[in-house]
Amino acid sequence: VVGLGKFGGGALGYASDIELMFVYGDQGTTTGPRQAANGEYFDRLVQETVNRISAKRAGIFEVDLRLRPYGSAGPRAVSLESFARYYGPGGEALAYERLALIRLRAVAGDRELGARLERLRDELVYQTGAIPLSEVHRMRRRQVAEHDAASRLNAKFSPGTLVDVEYAVQMLQVRYGAAQPALRTSGVHQALEELARAGILAQLEAEQVGEAYDFYRRLINALRILRGSARDLYLPAPGAVEYGHLARRMGYRGDAALSPAQRLHLELETVRAAVRRFIDTHLGHGSLGSGSVTGLADLVLSHVAAAAAEPGADRGAEPAAEPGAEGAERVLRRLGFAQPERAARNVERLARRAPDRMEFARLAVLAGDELARQSDPDRALNNWERYAAALGDPGRHYRTLLRQPTRLELLVRIFATSQFLADALVRNPELFEWVTEPERLRRPRRLAEAVPELLAELGGGESRTLPRLRMLRRRELLRVAIRDYCLQAPVTDVMGELSVVAEAFIEAAVRKLTARRPALQERVCILAFGKLGAEELNYSSDLDLVALYDDRGLAADRGAALAREVTALARSLGSTLAAGSGELATYRVDWRLRPYGSSGELAHSFRSLAAYYAGPANDWEVQALLRARPVGGSRALGDALLQQARTAFARLGDSPAARGARVFATIERLRALALAGQVKRHLKRGRDVKSGAGGIRDVEFLVQGLQLRHLPQHPELVCGNTVLALERLQRAGVLSAGSAAQLREDYLWLRRLEHFLQVFEDRQVHVLPGSDAALRALARRMLGAGATVAAFNELVAAVTARVRAAYLRGVARSAA
Repeated sequence: VVGLGKFGGGALGYASDIELMFVYGDQGTTTGPRQAANGEYFDRLVQETVNRISAKRAGIFEVDLRLRPYGSAGPRAVSLESFARYYGPGGEALAYERLALIRLRAVAGDRELGARLERLRDELVYQTGAIPLSEVHRMRRRQVAEHDAASRLNAKFSPGTLVDVEYAVQMLQVRYGAAQPALRTSGVHQALEELARAGILAQLEAEQVGEAYDFYRRLINALRILRGSARDLYLPAPGAVEYGHLARRMGYRGDAALSPAQRLHLELETVRAAVRRFIDTHLGHGSLGSGSVTGLADLVLSHVAAAAAEPGADRGAEPAAEPGAEGAERVLRRLGFAQPERAARNVERLARRAPDRMEFARLAVLAGDELARQSDPDRALNNWERYAAALGDPGRHYRTLLRQPTRLELLVRIFATSQFLADALVRNPELFEWVTEPERLRRPRRLAEAVPELLAELGGGESRTLPRLRMLRRRELLRVAIRDYCLQAPVTDVMGELSVVAEAFIEAAVRKLTARRPALQERVCILAFGKLGAEELNYSSDLDLVALYDDRGLAADRGAALAREVTALARSLGSTLAAGSGELATYRVDWRLRPYGSSGELAHSFRSLAAYYAGPANDWEVQALLRARPVGGSRALGDALLQQARTAFARLGDSPAARGARVFATIERLRALALAGQVKRHLKRGRDVKSGAGGIRDVEFLVQGLQLRHLPQHPELVCGNTVLALERLQRAGVLSAGSAAQLREDYLWLRRLEHFLQVFEDRQVHVLPGSDAALRALARRMLGAGATVAAFNELVAAVTARVRAAYLRGVARSAA
């Protein structure tokens, strides 16, 4: 009795069939009372034996005799003569039947006959040309077509799984077994050891293939135990509950980084790619039906552009049904890449920098899943490749991402969302580790901690201040952006953090510039207006500043000297914060909100500024006081000035109706000018989400107009922050709860859209892109990878229509 298949190879698994062949030595008859032909006798013997060792419960323990000559149609017992004739030269055995003899092993009966069978097998199988490999390739492709499906992976028959390992090792045994008798073994592991010992395989390669074989055996065993069935070897979908059960059954344990299911998914995809790589290298690209590319792990391990180029590849193998380059393009397009050729080059360059390609293949599986969820996977992958090229130790970076997949998710999200921040990381690769420390990402930045840190970072000579400030701003913006786009921090938190960062820069710069004259800090204040004053800064806002100094109680000459000193300080502050242009600028500083604009003094005294707001200031300048607050120097000085300056609110009149008419007349005039200019500038361009009809300005001006109209009755309405002002207007009964909530929702949606526009290249952009491609990319960044331009445009139109209608209603009611 000889064992075949896994039983013959000494690798029987849970619920595996026992594949046997019964062979008897001679024709003839029995010598008992009732003579019978040997064929009949041994046929009955086989039947009795099978009946005794088969399990009563089907699917748990069964004997399989189908690997005998002619399969189920042949006699149960095979004579030695018919065995030699069927498998010998010119015999009817098919290639896969001859290949199966490699795992033939005598297990019972006459040991001498068993040894003769094994010697005969060696002569029949290992003679040159005994097994046409092209037939094995065709047979394997039929198996793939029958058992593999796009959505159902078969652990035994799909490309790169168990059968490919077994067939590949057996075909190498056939190729080299005639000259290397030690290769004539029935066990996969023994064969791999001998292939390595003979120098046909590298030791590491043999070990990896052995590990792949063991992995699939464990996987199939776990499937059979989980389902109680020996036949169903299709894996559940990776996201299914059963997949998690299977992973835990195999011994995978989860942690904060990866779940058991994710660990199984990584291992499976990597092992499949490694098996296909092994086949491509030693049997020729596309052999055994394994030439297809199914994921990024294949690109990492297979070198599609140079497939089958290594020594030992079978140049006579039939070409793959699907050429490697086409397969790579198909996989990359399925992952969402619009430029698959460039993406393939990016993957290869990333892999080339990995000390261990197998380890990087696992990371590539994770990265592929994450990239497919991004708005612009091409950009994300290209930026990752640029970033890896800038690293001193890419291998350490890869290992970190594999151990901490959350960091991979953060990295590719930023690389897809903002070219400005991606360039910042490429320029300063060390920033990523700093900004992704959990403690820094978990909570918003506080001014009290940010200022001392910035001062410590800015230590040293003046020559280091400007480049250091730029790097620090990029670092802080990157931290906020990760909280924003990756951790889904509320828009209000993002605006507040961006404001804190800018305020910290201003305060740190003032302290550094006045370090030699600490007393000056008590007599100078930097006032912020606009978005910084309201603590609603965006990624690329100007800083609207006014420099104030305290001339109270000073003689004229001392006041003049202080004016010169603070003017010089303001100039230095402006150049420190705003030096450079475009990406090199730290912040853009705008001093034009000071009295008399660009023609006025750069620094203003307490007395002159208070007098200005009490007298010649325009109504729109009085309105701007709602959003003013001190951000640098003496806060007490700034608060005192604002308390006095805001008495100008009273000049708008006592009657709510009169105040409303006056305030909204000014607002309507400003909005009309803005809309006329917007139409002129953007006639052939997209919608302006800031100054256009139904944009951010409509909400802000409506809210400010309502605040000014109702201030006499509700002094608590003095508030620069739009969201907080909406809450106060609701509490005061000026707005209904529904109106306030809808305005808040629409305002924050528009502000988020503004953030996506500006963070991409760190530019003051408020106009939606005109090209379909750019608009599609914006829609995906804003709404997700599946968003369409039509859906995005519909949403923008709905939001701006609601805002414009609310604005017009508010103007009409307040002016009545």
